[in-house]
Parts: sequence; C-alpha cells; structure tokens
Amino acid sequence: MGFYKKILRSPTRLAIAKFLNTEFLSKGIWFFNVWSIIHFIAGGLLMGILNITGVCPEMRWLVLLTIIIAWELFELVMSATTRLFVFEAPKDIMWDIILAIAAAGIVELIFLII
Repeated sequence: MGFYKKILRSPTRLAIAKFLNTEFLSKGIWFFNVWSIIHFIAGGLLMGILNITGVCPEMRWLVLLTIIIAWELFELVMSATTRLFVFEAPKDIMWDIILAIAAAGIVELIFLII
C-alpha cells in the first residue's frame, strides 16, 4: 500500500475528519459545523495578527479577504483533485467566509476600543 493510501485510510485521520465535519445546523441557507468554529477562530486570529503588526485598516481587510477566499478556492481545488479534502456545499463555503469576517470584525472593534 502506498503512502498516500495509508494517509487516506489512517484511522486517526478518519476520526479527526469525522469530528471536524460534525454538523450542528444544516437547514435552508443556514449551516454550522465544527469547521465553522475553526474558520471563526482563524478569522479573529488573522485580524489580531494584522492589527498587532500595524497593517493599515484597508490593507488588513484586503489581506484578510484575500486569504479567506484563497483558502476556500484551495479547498475546492483539493476536493476536486484529491480524496484528502471533502467537497463543501456552497452554503458551507459562504458561512466559512461570513464567520471568518464576523470574527475579524469583532477583533477589529476590540482593537478600536483598547
């Protein structure tokens, strides 16, 4: 068995993937799973790093949106070309972006206040 197939069949990888894809809400346009929490945290952390490093506000948001959208495009390409990634529904992608932006906005407000 090749290295790639060993990774694909790894019980640890499969258990982590199953956990991360656990859905809490999927009704109509609404979608929320464990990955949603990770995207929320990532958006907040990225905005925090951009604030701490002194990047100007317009550039912070441009960098943030570029990274978020690039990541979602990367996930699409990887899900289409490998079995390491699972294809995400459009509403999942939309909510990943919305939640990352929401967290970034919260962090931005915190930095404005302090």
